[in-house]
Parts: sequence; C-alpha cells; structure tokens
Amino acid sequence: MNSQGATIVSLCPFPIDEFKPGIIPSNFHIDPAKEGDIEILNIGTNVTSRMRVPVMGNVIDMTVPAMTLARAIVEDRNTGQLYYSPEAKPGLFFVEGTYSKEEVKKHFQKEIDEANMYQKNWFLQLVKLADDDWQKSHQHRYISDTQRYAARALGLTKDWNLTITEVADKRCVACFSQMHQQASICPICKTNQSEFLAAQAAVAAGVPKAAVKA
Repeated sequence: MNSQGATIVSLCPFPIDEFKPGIIPSNFHIDPAKEGDIEILNIGTNVTSRMRVPVMGNVIDMTVPAMTLARAIVEDRNTGQLYYSPEAKPGLFFVEGTYSKEEVKKHFQKEIDEANMYQKNWFLQLVKLADDDWQKSHQHRYISDTQRYAARALGLTKDWNLTITEVADKRCVACFSQMHQQASICPICKTNQSEFLAAQAAVAAGVPKAAVKA
C-alpha cells in the first residue's frame, strides 16, 4: 500500500470509461468486475491539468490531486445514471492511497459490502423500469445495455434480455416453425412438443397407436 494517490474500486459488471478533457492522461478505464469480485484503478500523483491562459495564450500545466480526480470520476459516473440516488447507484467508490485488489478486499470490506447493497438497489430499479417499458412496447431498442447487465447480475431471466438465438433457436417438431426455446406448445400449429415426441418414440418402438393414446 502506498499512502499517496487514490484507488477507485468498481463492483460494476460492465466497463467504466471516463474521459476528462484537459487532464493528462484523459482516458480512465476500469474492466468489468466478475461476480463476487472487484476491479480497481489506481490514480497516481503524476496527473496534470493543462489550461490555456486567456488573451496571453500561454499554456499552464498544474498537478491534479489524485483524490480530486478520483472523486470526479466516481461522482460524474454515478450521478449521470438513470435512477441514481444515494442509496441506489453503481457499485463504485474511491479510497485514499494506492492499493492492490487484495489489499482493498482486506482493508475495505465494509465499503465493498455497502457498495454492493447500493448497486443491487439500483439494479432493481433499472429492471423495474425495463419491465414497464417492455410491457408497453415489446421492443428491444427501449432496453439499455445497463438494464441487461442489471438483470443478469440479479440472476433474473427476462424476455427483454434474451438474445435472438435464445428467443428463436428451435423449431416445432410438427410444423417446423421457429419458436421460443422454452415454449412447450407451438404458437402456429398448437402441437404439444413433448407429447408429439413421446408419440413418435412409442410408434418407433412398435407400440400400438391405441396404447399410445391411452
């Protein structure tokens, strides 16, 4: 652990990309956090802000405190999200000092647990909104990628979060129409899939039709 600098901690299952114009470096990226894990971004003490003096045109470089930059990245990301509130927001926070992932888990477990709770609250709000929009439109374009991340993170199966392959990846055993992978009755010919297959298997095994119907 280095007492200087700052560390941003992310529990978000999606990547974090923040661009800060005038800051060198300007791009700040955090990889998606795997379930039950965290990702971090260390902010060092060598970050500068380049400003041009009006009229004179001179360029001045000023050192940006690591904690100031870390706060800006976290707050800009969080407050810009739909349904943000102090108790419902992305699992993103910062601490003073430069830490490794293992050190963050060791020294800041309370903060991690709190961020996880806030993120779950936020995910629930996003999923509720997606449910409402889907009920009205049944159009995937109204569902954001963040809402899809939220549903997966909560372990929820939603029609609006299924891929095209998942929605139509099998055909009816009778009429061969495409149908939802979880459907048991074809929406076109109304054939019960399991009963049809059972009847076919019985006939192939030489069981009389009358016995199959019984």
